[in-house]
Amino acid sequence: MRTLQPDTIIEASRERVWEAITNETSFRRWTAAFAEGSHFEGGWNQGDTIWFLAPDDQQIPRGMRSEIRVSRYPEHISIRHLGTALKGIAEISEAQNLTAPYATEEYTLTETGPGQTRFALDMTMREDFYESFDTFRDQWIRALGLLKEIAEEHTGD
Repeated sequence: MRTLQPDTIIEASRERVWEAITNETSFRRWTAAFAEGSHFEGGWNQGDTIWFLAPDDQQIPRGMRSEIRVSRYPEHISIRHLGTALKGIAEISEAQNLTAPYATEEYTLTETGPGQTRFALDMTMREDFYESFDTFRDQWIRALGLLKEIAEEHTGD
């Protein structure tokens, strides 16, 4: 397993950062760093199935079928990516991924001062994702910059 752990300080409350992460419109904006047209289908509550999708070259939605393991507003989200998806259909069965999910993502929001939040990512990925590690790292750095920008747009909320 390989781990990625970028973080950033955002001049916004934890609640505002949480909203920027999970709101459908803002999610599309900050996850464009991974792929144009990125979006989710499903919920952000503990136990929810959530699909992270983006159109491929033929505009067919592809991505990951995932599970929200922990959703503790406004401080922590834990996501387990169970398998790949094509058109919203799991290509890899959940049973194949229960013991070794493709990847896990932990989002931790810590108040560092009045109206200031540290967003910390702790992402662990399986060996078969190693060749994509540098790409994921670069995409996450861009995504955190976009997330910061979005959350800071409405200062004073």
